[in-house]
Amino acid sequence: MMTLFYLMGLFSFLLLDPTRRACTGFYSLVFDALRCGVVLLCCLAAVLCKETGVTLPFLCATWQAVRCMHGFWGPKRQSPLVGLRRSVAVCLVLVCGMVAVALLRSSWNEGPAPDFFHNANRASRIPARLSRSLALTWLWVEHGWALVYPVKLCVDWGADTIPILVSCTADARCLFLAGAILVLLGVGAVLLHRIVRGLSGSVLLVLGLGFPILTFVPSGNVLVHVGATKAERWLYLPSYGFCFLLACVLAGLADSLARLVFMPRTTPDPDSRVVDGGGGCSSPRKTRRAAGWIRWTLTSIILVLYHQRTASRDREWGNNLLLWRSAERVAPRNAQVLKNLGGRYFAKGATSTAIAVLTRGWELSEVDRGVHDPSLLLTVSLLTAKRYDQARTVAKEGIDRVSRLPTNFGDWKSEQAKLHATLALLATSRDEAQKQLQEAQSLDVHMDAQLHELVTSARTRFRL
Repeated sequence: MMTLFYLMGLFSFLLLDPTRRACTGFYSLVFDALRCGVVLLCCLAAVLCKETGVTLPFLCATWQAVRCMHGFWGPKRQSPLVGLRRSVAVCLVLVCGMVAVALLRSSWNEGPAPDFFHNANRASRIPARLSRSLALTWLWVEHGWALVYPVKLCVDWGADTIPILVSCTADARCLFLAGAILVLLGVGAVLLHRIVRGLSGSVLLVLGLGFPILTFVPSGNVLVHVGATKAERWLYLPSYGFCFLLACVLAGLADSLARLVFMPRTTPDPDSRVVDGGGGCSSPRKTRRAAGWIRWTLTSIILVLYHQRTASRDREWGNNLLLWRSAERVAPRNAQVLKNLGGRYFAKGATSTAIAVLTRGWELSEVDRGVHDPSLLLTVSLLTAKRYDQARTVAKEGIDRVSRLPTNFGDWKSEQAKLHATLALLATSRDEAQKQLQEAQSLDVHMDAQLHELVTSARTRFRL
């Protein structure tokens, strides 16, 4: 829904541009007021769905500023001072409206500011400012590459799934980062030069390049640090801008290829008559037709490739087991991925596979595990497999591990109670079972279904 309101606001702003209808004077002011109002209403509706929608007025203001530059320096300058005043007023209204919408949305938040465990976004927890900026900038490159080549996708990128970039000399990725920054600066300089010269198509390219960048700013650790390293949901809106940019690039590439193949390499004699289909040169009509065929061919190939990846990813999201299996291939040392994958295997009845996966997560270091300790799931899996000695060992250590977890990231008393109830079920004496059950009941008075089942099984076994 956020994307729907976002695109409605953007297209309304573009279509209601007074210059498209040659409106001047009072009618120009009416159209400007109308499209600014539509944009701010769509922005408010988009923000109610997802906070990323707050960037809509800024994107429209950027478009207006570029159009103003193009009209001020371009070949078709008509009353540049009037156009400059109108553009400045439109940009001010949009930016002030964006700030007002953001403040209104912030006022609706209740309770303390949200926090996240350091494993969710390790790059944002680096104390040194330069190293933190370097690591967070690399995450932009990761998201940009995911737009272009969406093959390596994962449902959770926490912990060390993406190694932190902290050194400019010891990490080869710095070369890629520097190259990406130089390419982006070079493209920006070329676009600015084209805008100053008033070349056609430059404004559309600016919109195509600015769309994915500006819409990613709220999730890019620029304004605030977010509680995830990388996420597919952050790329939903930037992907629309990337498709727009890709269309512009394909159109330009097709035109260039058509001119390279079909246009003459030498200037023909203006006095000579060349019949179309002869050996001299090609007509502009034939060149345009060839460009159209090239454009549609390239577009069809890209659409087929992206459609196959989208269909494959949809199947993974529709099946929890497939989803976490694909995540395990990308992040084999992610504690949350291993815990959820082991739980899915256990639910499917593959107890031995679940034990193997959960054991890998259980053997991770305390820093890598974070708040995703699999002790309870592993204990229940070992109990189901009748490996009682191992289950007892894991449960005892699990109680100690869970007791050290930070309380501001979850209520771990219920998990401790279930581990005590499991130890009661595995107890070798009636007194030991009764002691563990008392510990479980003292930690969690309101028992859920799983804890109630464990307590009932222990009482039935020892007739308590």
